[in-house]
Amino acid sequence: MYERILSSERVYEGKLINARKDEIRLKGKIFTREVVEHPGSVVIVPMLNDGSIVMIEQYRHQLKKLY
Repeated sequence: MYERILSSERVYEGKLINARKDEIRLKGKIFTREVVEHPGSVVIVPMLNDGSIVMIEQYRHQLKKLY
């Protein structure tokens, strides 16, 4: 399930963050994605009592990758 970018427009450019509006096609439909670009992020990884971790594969539009 990949999103195809049809257009991308920078709507804000600052010292710390930028913002853009992407028009994408997904499963034959067109959607708008509002994306904030920033230099860092936060990740939470759940760990079960037996020490195993839970991970979900998910497409990240901002990075154009499947994680």
